[in-house]
Amino acid sequence: MAENRYTFGDNTRASARLRRLAEVYEPETRALLERCGVHAPALAVDLGCGPGWSTRLLRSVLAPVRTVGLEASERYAEEARKNVPEGDVIVCDVTRPPLPVENVEVFFCRFLLTHLRDLPRVLATWAAAAAPGAQLLVHETD
Repeated sequence: MAENRYTFGDNTRASARLRRLAEVYEPETRALLERCGVHAPALAVDLGCGPGWSTRLLRSVLAPVRTVGLEASERYAEEARKNVPEGDVIVCDVTRPPLPVENVEVFFCRFLLTHLRDLPRVLATWAAAAAPGAQLLVHETD
């Protein structure tokens, strides 16, 4: 389906580009995570985690009991498992219910929302997996 295709691909070149973006935006993302007021949640989920750079940062800053990266690309999921060995990475389409997690206290996504169609439906999917009082942390430039 066209909806599930990566705009920039999931090959070696695209992965290197994502690593560079992670390096450039790391201070800004770190500041966002530090300002959220959450520390050591039971479960933090990185939506569309790619190769895991944002997942690793999420784990480092918030120190969740469990960190999960959700990623549609098997190739990126493999990379994420190597980059965040102390987290869990699950291959799934974060735009389609049900998510393979529940009672999520913190959802995080970086540079994802602008790529999604039917945002209200996707947000409802995420909300269905949320714990009461959950937070959605979004890092976007657009």
